[in-house]
Amino acid sequence: MNDTPKVPITLELLWKGPFTLSTPEERRHFDPPTGGGLYLWCVGRHPGYRVSWVGQSGNLEGRMYSHICSILGGAYWLYSDAHLIDGLGPVQEYAEYKPGLKNILEVFLADFGKHSSMALRNLQSYTFFWAEFPGELPGGEDRWKPSVVRKAVESALITEAKKRGEPLQNGPRSLGSAKSPRVTIKSRFLRAGFEVPGIPEEIQYGEKD
Repeated sequence: MNDTPKVPITLELLWKGPFTLSTPEERRHFDPPTGGGLYLWCVGRHPGYRVSWVGQSGNLEGRMYSHICSILGGAYWLYSDAHLIDGLGPVQEYAEYKPGLKNILEVFLADFGKHSSMALRNLQSYTFFWAEFPGELPGGEDRWKPSVVRKAVESALITEAKKRGEPLQNGPRSLGSAKSPRVTIKSRFLRAGFEVPGIPEEIQYGEKD
């Protein structure tokens, strides 16, 4: 067993976006990669995007497909324009539908036309960004598993977004700082002028925090 401490990690996240699903043309060009990475669901208007959800996955395309099916199928919270357009939080104050088996059966399906239209409007109101992970992390034999690093980065971004008062839907972090690798995360948005203010240019997380 190798007891050598894992090396600290520095990652640059190259955020692609903004993407939306609001028109047929935009839906045709919505093409998340099949590799691993991080993603953002944002609310509000440009240039004041606000972070509503931070996520990570080993397959961004598969994860986005799962999200889309869930929101259209009544498995996710649905919000009013106060959150979706104006970017207000905390999000529960602006919920128009709360998920759960009982609510799907007795509320969502009871007035399917109303709630499916609401779900579609919610989906079309979000703005998406994603950043792929590098093919190989630094550190040789002492490198951390990619799944652990993705969780660390996700947790770091959630922590920072909460500090900045972003209207997050996320619950607790998936990896606390005491159990996280030491990571330095540098973010760069590839489309100039479309940065997300809730995502810092650089942040450190893990071990000593």
